[in-house]
Amino acid sequence: MESSRVTWKISVSGLNGSGKSTLISRMVYNSNNVGLQPKPIQRKIVNLEWKGGKITAELLFLEISSERDGERLLTGSNAIIVVSDLTNARSLDYAENILKFVTGMRNKSVTVLAATKLDLRYSAQFWEDELQTVSKRYKIPYFIVNSKSGSEWERMYSYITENLIQVFVKK
Repeated sequence: MESSRVTWKISVSGLNGSGKSTLISRMVYNSNNVGLQPKPIQRKIVNLEWKGGKITAELLFLEISSERDGERLLTGSNAIIVVSDLTNARSLDYAENILKFVTGMRNKSVTVLAATKLDLRYSAQFWEDELQTVSKRYKIPYFIVNSKSGSEWERMYSYITENLIQVFVKK
């Protein structure tokens, strides 16, 4: 069985306060404690298996805030998680702006839309209808996640790593 080592840059972008830090903390440490390691880049080593072999992947999670020109940091990303906050309609508009930029990038990344703060769904300013519209427009999947309790993030994480493996295998 073949074994390989790779490094994948996973950029997490969205409006300030949309839940990027908590989502990264959940994916890296399986915790919602953002203070575990407050760095702009979080690192995680994972061992992944596929039918042709094993991959040791170093995942570099880069949090990109909504500062001006933050989109340029998305270039070179192997995967991009565009984050929107269910309780802030403006965050979905901002996510669409990011997706427009990503669509125009030369190298195609594994891209997903993550709607955060599922625990606050009763305060939601948008829901699945709007997410489906954006998802269809950009031909990407969406996931509604709760980083605090950990619900649904694993499905999104699996989708990303499985698609990264497929891209790696094609090369």
